[in-house]
Amino acid sequence: MASSVFRPRTTSLLTGQNKENEDIKLEEHTLNREFKWLLESEFSHKLLAIQKCLEECNQKLSVVLRSSHGSSGHKILLSHPQQGEPVTCVASVEGDKISKADITLRLPAKLGSAKPLRTSIKEHAAWRLKQIQDSANHFEIAYQKLQTIIDNTDMLSSPILLSQAFSELCGSLRSAQQVLVVPQLPSVAEIYSAELRSHFKPELPEDTVIHFHINSYKLVLTIFSVAQINRPVNTNNPTSSSFQIGSTFDYGTNCYEVTNQIQVQSPVPWLSTVLDLLQDAQSITQDFIDKVKVFEDVFFG
Repeated sequence: MASSVFRPRTTSLLTGQNKENEDIKLEEHTLNREFKWLLESEFSHKLLAIQKCLEECNQKLSVVLRSSHGSSGHKILLSHPQQGEPVTCVASVEGDKISKADITLRLPAKLGSAKPLRTSIKEHAAWRLKQIQDSANHFEIAYQKLQTIIDNTDMLSSPILLSQAFSELCGSLRSAQQVLVVPQLPSVAEIYSAELRSHFKPELPEDTVIHFHINSYKLVLTIFSVAQINRPVNTNNPTSSSFQIGSTFDYGTNCYEVTNQIQVQSPVPWLSTVLDLLQDAQSITQDFIDKVKVFEDVFFG
């Protein structure tokens, strides 16, 4: 009786490999078709939406990106809700500066005084709101990056190039927003400097410190009362970068302690619009990045 011969099932294995290769080719074809649709329809739609946001934003920021001379500015009232209104300020904001401000203070340390403390920002020494200028600079970079994308759409034919271009655009938009939303404040010692104190007329008493900054869409006025103290040998008090009551700082050869703080704020109407437009542009940009990355990760990675 003849012995049986083992024959490998090569035909079955090859059929399985061919089926797998066909599935891969089908997936590649589907992804290519979907990416082509993304380029032909979604790409141009997103660009137009982002461009609309940035053009509106550019109109609002034009007072900063271009000269604001001759602008009447926005008059903003900052007052404290506490009875007796310890702080009242009327400020004129022109672009990236406070051109005028009239401030009335009734601080606890001076409650026994017959007259409140009154001071003004000098017309020839406007208070620069650096955050607005920084935001405008980041925005201008974002605007230029968008224009570069529009001018080179034919070259952005791969997910990697598209993702990179839109990620850089989104980064500049985020920087323009963050510099307003997350302010980098100077220390009390820097605020106490003669340079910042020189904005006010009459001059501020040595125990009073005033500072303006932007937080989100609001103009914020902070008033500190300070007292000269003996320099502590060893202390766990907050560092000089802190605005907290009880924090200490060195200025010149003297040491000071923050004994009181009052803060008032009020919206800057056009800044609210700018932040909304920056957020809308970011959301549209990030949505497109997420769609492109599907092709980058799944097929083109």
